[in-house]
Amino acid sequence: MSGQEDVGRWTKNALSTDEGWRQARRLARKVLVAELGEWSLPMPEICVIR
Repeated sequence: MSGQEDVGRWTKNALSTDEGWRQARRLARKVLVAELGEWSLPMPEICVIR
């Protein structure tokens, strides 16, 4: 997701709609649940730094 061909995945809109990011969030949530128990807090705001 970091190559030149994937530059479109780094737009503000794509961070919330791209299937690759959706899968990354799903996997991250599984880790949080495994480590901390059920995770019910909202995810933090996305801050894009360029």
